[in-house]
Amino acid sequence: MAFDQHQIDDDELDAMIASLDPLRGQRGDTALTADELDLRDRIMAAEPPDTRPVLHRRRTARMLLAAAVVLVGLVLVWPWAMPTPAVALTPAPLRVSPVAAGVNEVIDMAQRRLAENSGPAATERRTHAMGWYLHLDEAADGTRTATIAPEITTFSWEYDGSGRMLVVAGVPYLADGSTPPEGELTAPEPGTVLRDVTHGPGGFDPPPVEGDPGQSSDDMRAVLTAFGVPERPSASALMIGIDGLFGMWTMTNAQHHHLLDMLRAASGLEVVGEATDRAGRPVIVLGADSTLNPDYRHLLLVSGETGRIVGTESVRLTSLDRLPAGSITAYTLWETE
Repeated sequence: MAFDQHQIDDDELDAMIASLDPLRGQRGDTALTADELDLRDRIMAAEPPDTRPVLHRRRTARMLLAAAVVLVGLVLVWPWAMPTPAVALTPAPLRVSPVAAGVNEVIDMAQRRLAENSGPAATERRTHAMGWYLHLDEAADGTRTATIAPEITTFSWEYDGSGRMLVVAGVPYLADGSTPPEGELTAPEPGTVLRDVTHGPGGFDPPPVEGDPGQSSDDMRAVLTAFGVPERPSASALMIGIDGLFGMWTMTNAQHHHLLDMLRAASGLEVVGEATDRAGRPVIVLGADSTLNPDYRHLLLVSGETGRIVGTESVRLTSLDRLPAGSITAYTLWETE
């Protein structure tokens, strides 16, 4: 799809890309999360997949922040420079129903569920997640269809830098939630292998910690600190840190219990309500406005059945060109196997 360079100058484009970044000003020199690294890998897709490392450490804050943002610019900003009919570009927000419970009651409930259900016996260096990126198709008559093309990522790794990342296409759907008509979609067929990369020792940099996170509250605070979460985090900063952890490990129920306690103590946490997530599971939705980028709000999804943290979503609070306020800009779901 062509991009008309004369309809927007460099300064305007820089400002639009910067305003789309939900992590703007936050990361410093900390390691990138798995989601951010995956974004950067997509930008470099012209390089043969089997020669790219699965994960890399941030070299400089400027370079890797730009890498995470450029893909958003490629997917969300560039097509808008061309005049097209109005179309929804992102998934519909979750349908949330209010609940007559506060933060303490919701977290108490989740922790009871954790105690009643068995989770992984030990921390696993393996993750399984479903996420999405925006895919725009243009028909011959110039109309566009916004297609949500989920990707399912399974990642396993060792501290010697070896590991494997398998990414397959999920079931695509239109931004309004409907199924695309047969033959009118260029997204990959569900189950298509998009990337299958295996690395030997030294193939990527493991997280900046020694060994797997322990089971105590202090252990969880220590690993979050290693991921750049401050000692007394806001709820939004803690949510981003949890997203980073879950990109590397599958945690035990005890570890989820401690993370929920940390969320309880964090500033800015609210109960949004109950909903069915994008994998069809009942969840309680917790929310927090970003303390570092006022354009964004973060949502954390807690299973109503197991009490485990099973997803995150990012919501843009302000409009930008054709992206209206309230747009969902990303989601990640765990434990969908």
